[in-house]
Amino acid sequence: METSARWKGAVDEIGATFIAATESIAKPGTEAEGQPSLVDAVRTLEPQVREFRPALVVADLFSWAPALAADVSATPRATLIHHPFPLSAPATRRFLTGSPRREPVSDRLHGAVSIRC
Repeated sequence: METSARWKGAVDEIGATFIAATESIAKPGTEAEGQPSLVDAVRTLEPQVREFRPALVVADLFSWAPALAADVSATPRATLIHHPFPLSAPATRRFLTGSPRREPVSDRLHGAVSIRC
């Protein structure tokens, strides 16, 4: 599993193989000394993918190096696009939207009818 060094203990606990991820990749045209480019990160990871020979490489939407290393090594890949499950409790706002809480139409009609009575 290629991930940040801070997760090494968790990776070891589940018995997976740990590969240290490149922590910071320079944006194109801004390569600083000591900060690898995306190409450098792929070139570092690709031999490890070939050696490990996984059936599938899964990378999240923000981790381009593993996906590109899989492509270069002709390994199938999948991209994980994580979205929160958008359910909210009845009296709370819609998750991540800031929208007012949803009221059933019957509640709104009841309020309108009771005001007019």
